[in-house]
Parts: sequence; structure tokens; C-alpha cells
Amino acid sequence: MTPKKRDILIRGQTGIAQKVYECVPVQEPWASFQVLAAMRNMTGSTPDTRIVSGCLASLVDAGLIKKVGRDQYQRIVVERLDAEPNSKTKDPQMAEAVQSVEPKHVEQKRGVSPLEMLSDLATEIVGMAEHMKRLAARVEDVALAVEQEREVTAKSVEQYRQLKALLKNLQGEVDQ
Repeated sequence: MTPKKRDILIRGQTGIAQKVYECVPVQEPWASFQVLAAMRNMTGSTPDTRIVSGCLASLVDAGLIKKVGRDQYQRIVVERLDAEPNSKTKDPQMAEAVQSVEPKHVEQKRGVSPLEMLSDLATEIVGMAEHMKRLAARVEDVALAVEQEREVTAKSVEQYRQLKALLKNLQGEVDQ
């Protein structure tokens, strides 16, 4: 994976997913509870395990990390542009200091043809569309779960009303 592709995919993630990504190591696979502990150490707060699991699933779907084994996650290696083509290096754990970005950006645009720029944009749009489809599926799953909870709650309320009516009837019979 190239740094440019990684940056595009990271921008498509939520802020929490970006923090989870920073906690997943490149060197060895970690279980989700280890990632959770790293998140706790990094942020000082304890995120919900379901949120971390959802973020890990989203990162796997995006291709930023890979699932190794049952509950083990490892970050995908990012190739360095200045290194030899066959050598890969690990991604830095912390964000680097931002240097003058605008001059580099202008220089890159001058060396890239408009057709290549359109191709890059099309690739980014396709990636975003795939991400939106995955998000839509997850929203649908949550909506189904909410509907199921609503039905269970409605049944419980109906049972409560029946019990209340029964108790009133019993109380009326005792008073007579």
C-alpha cells in the first residue's frame, strides 16, 4: 500500500477509527483487547469494546488493517516512496510534524497530467462509494436491531398493562 492510498483511506474513517488505527501495530498481530488497552493508554479514556470492534471491522473493510486469525489484527505495511522498490518499512506510530505542505502540493500538481488527476479522483470516488455501501449496510443492521428492541419493549409494555389490569381486578374483588 502506498502512503497516498493509506492517507485517502484514513480520511474516510471516523475520528475514533483513526485513533484505533494508530493503536494497531505493524510488527505483530494484536487481539482487540490489546488494541483497547493501547487506546486507553493513548487517550486516557476507556472506549466501549463494541465501538473498538466496529472500528476494527471498518478498518479491515477499508483495507488498512488485516485480520489475522480469530481476533488478531495487524496494520498493513505502507511502502516508503524514497526507499528501494522491494523494501518496505513500518508506518510511524505518531503523526509527524506538518511542514510547508502547500509548496509540495503545487509541485505535484505541475508534474501530474489532468488525466492522471481525474484517474486519481475516480479511484478515490470509487473507494468512497464502497465505504458508503459498507456504512449503509451497517446502518441497516443497526436499524434492524433497534426495531427488534422496540418490538420487545412493546411486548413488555403490553404485558405490564395486562398485569396492572389484573391486579386492579383482583383488588376490586378483595374490596367486595
